[in-house]
Amino acid sequence: MFKIFRDTLYSIVQMASIKMNIDKKKCGFLISIFFLFQSLFVFAQPVNPYVDSLIHLITVDSYQSHFDSLKTSEWCYRKVTSTYVQSEDHDLCRDYLYHRFKEYLGEDNCYLHSFDVLLYRGLANVIGFKPGKCPWKGIIVVGAHYDSNNNLDKILNMNCAPGANDNGTGLAALLEIMRILKDMETGMPVVFAAWDLEEQYHYGYASGSNAWFQQFIIRNRNRPTNWLSIGREGKINISDLAMNVNFDMFGHPLDSVNGKPLLWVCNGNPGHMVFTNRYVETLRRYLPEIAVINYGQMIYSDHYTFANRGIPSVENLESEYISNPFYHTCSDHIENPDNISYEFATHVARGGLAFILEQAGIFETFRHECTKPGDVFMLSEHPGFYVIKMKPGFELLNVYSTNGNKVPWEKRNGYFSIFPNKSGLLFFEVKTGSHITFVSLLVHN
Repeated sequence: MFKIFRDTLYSIVQMASIKMNIDKKKCGFLISIFFLFQSLFVFAQPVNPYVDSLIHLITVDSYQSHFDSLKTSEWCYRKVTSTYVQSEDHDLCRDYLYHRFKEYLGEDNCYLHSFDVLLYRGLANVIGFKPGKCPWKGIIVVGAHYDSNNNLDKILNMNCAPGANDNGTGLAALLEIMRILKDMETGMPVVFAAWDLEEQYHYGYASGSNAWFQQFIIRNRNRPTNWLSIGREGKINISDLAMNVNFDMFGHPLDSVNGKPLLWVCNGNPGHMVFTNRYVETLRRYLPEIAVINYGQMIYSDHYTFANRGIPSVENLESEYISNPFYHTCSDHIENPDNISYEFATHVARGGLAFILEQAGIFETFRHECTKPGDVFMLSEHPGFYVIKMKPGFELLNVYSTNGNKVPWEKRNGYFSIFPNKSGLLFFEVKTGSHITFVSLLVHN
């Protein structure tokens, strides 16, 4: 009942502020009411201290350190043109991304996806893959585009499109999330993507992500994902794409709520409202410094490539972006002191990481304590089955075999009886508060 009331109130605010174009002051009053009510819900949700410690490994300095190499200085030019060879800055940015991908994910888990679209040549998406311990739970795709635009400059032929905010901010978030995850074992695998040619739409989608989707996503149920070769241009069945998180221009929010700068979280498909709300709620729990709302549908970025094909997707976007005076101009560079709030952008990167960690599941229960299976449960072996007693604070959700099949179990008098059909490694999906993790155990039958 609580959730129904909350979602109904949110829908009223959305309708008033977006569909009906109500005066900003009145709309702000409605939003304030919603935030007051929502805070009651968020306050009751636990923040996992381990996740919180991990996201704060992203600092303003570490986040900002990438921008020079991404070619976002004044007079840099990464705009894709209808030529056979793209600019030097475009290619240097691509090369820096590819270098970082290989450093964080390994040489064998990264590739350049070269493609052409009509007269646009010399293009490449940078793709990386981080395997997960439980691939049957689906793949998280995390992306941001690296091409830029200057179409709102007064002199359109000016050879200047640095794109520090659009989309250096998204690329830095992508790299920082990858940097933190490189030393983690997660349940769900993650595909990282730096998309080319987002600023040009062809065939109804942002061109770079759509070119990758068309070439590497299988829609035939009889052709499974080749898990061992995803990082080497292997194909992925569409049924194994679980969700997409996209970062696109969020360094210059122009709206605020209760004095806090506002992030818009957009979906590409109204049917994914529950997923979008879950993302918003995660960011609110971990980022009290900023305001976050579910803005509704937005179809003009790479998340739409996934959302319109049924994969739940979200877009991180600065509020009132269209009024940003530096948007798609030569003034969107890192030397412009009014261009980017790096503190706000760092918060957004942390929030995205928090969501990915909670959704993917951190395989170690508490990394710094080097927890072993025996620290989670006590085990007694019996012929043909195992009896487990969970330690206080742990809840058993599921048991899986290495091929992803669920292993039957039952609970009696506080004990769990597990019935594996053969020897091998079992994966226990365990919940502690809001935190879901996986623990492995070798069994002998």
